[in-house]
Amino acid sequence: MEIRYQIFEDENLLIHRFIGEFSLEKYISYMKNMTESFVANSISKVIVDLRNMSVKGNPTKESDTFLKNIEKLANARKHLDENDFKGKEVTLAFWVDKPVPTVVAQLFIKRLSKSNYFYCSTEEKIVTVLDLPAAYKNLNQLSDNLEHVFEG
Repeated sequence: MEIRYQIFEDENLLIHRFIGEFSLEKYISYMKNMTESFVANSISKVIVDLRNMSVKGNPTKESDTFLKNIEKLANARKHLDENDFKGKEVTLAFWVDKPVPTVVAQLFIKRLSKSNYFYCSTEEKIVTVLDLPAAYKNLNQLSDNLEHVFEG
């Protein structure tokens, strides 16, 4: 899995994009690495672009494994929220366009019980949910040109 990301300080916005087959281990390593940067930059808005992410296997045929991995993912995020991001109000938008990433986002949000986590299938919805200014209306272009690649 490739992880691309960029912080837009003027809006306290982080965009990260997951490309290829999802790896729980790489995600956890990335989040641990990004925690310091996240806290230092007062990030309050996050876009998680899942449009180019795939999940190993077939969720309908391997539902136990699939659900266990979602649970691990949610637990890793809960740990970060309760410790490193404690007291920070962050609005998070999962950008999805296919059934499996949509299910991943829905199950993840449900397990965290976060009212400020959303899944969105359009740029317009993300702009609305995150209350972004007009300069951010072309999110496709921003996401396609993120400056950094996580090498962990």
